[in-house]
Amino acid sequence: MYTDQFDNIVGGGAGEFAGVALAGILIFVAVVGLIVLVIAILTIIINWKLLTKMGNEGWKALIPVYNTWSLCEGVGIFPHWSWITVVASGVLSGVPGLGALLASAITIYFGVIYNIALARSFGKEDSYAVLLFFFFPIVGFFLLKNDYLGAKGCHDIVMDDWFKFHKNNSDEAQVVSENKTEGNAKKESKYCSSCGKEQKEDSKFCPGCGKEI
Repeated sequence: MYTDQFDNIVGGGAGEFAGVALAGILIFVAVVGLIVLVIAILTIIINWKLLTKMGNEGWKALIPVYNTWSLCEGVGIFPHWSWITVVASGVLSGVPGLGALLASAITIYFGVIYNIALARSFGKEDSYAVLLFFFFPIVGFFLLKNDYLGAKGCHDIVMDDWFKFHKNNSDEAQVVSENKTEGNAKKESKYCSSCGKEQKEDSKFCPGCGKEI
């Protein structure tokens, strides 16, 4: 008889404890979800205003990846980081071993160079990027008080050499093209040494005086 009463008391206490624990978990999840939602909304508002100050359309802040691309262009860093970080998070993070570590390294690296470039583009010191990196939803509002100074960029040890390589190739191609154009112009601008009449490129005799060229 006493054993049955003890089991009922213990069983009732366990059930009550389980109910309280479940309620606590639900409250915790709801609070975390609310915090994440508030941070997301604040981030969109700040990015909207940043894009507007950069002379861009604010609505781009609502479009994932495209918003980061536009902001990267505004601060002067490699815009393809916008999708590189997404691919890294979505693909590498699922690879066992070093995948998640590499994905985190890529995301952190991008966050560092982006926030440095953002701080510089709005007249702040590089150290201000630390606050932007960790407290963007709050510090970003203070940044909006500054004027946009144009894209100031940040030294990107990963992409700068790639950019430089392609830029040099582009410049060399342009120089070659200009040289060819100048060479063709010179060939087309031959003149007779006797009468001074302009000659065509394939002319063998001057059409003015008949002298062999």
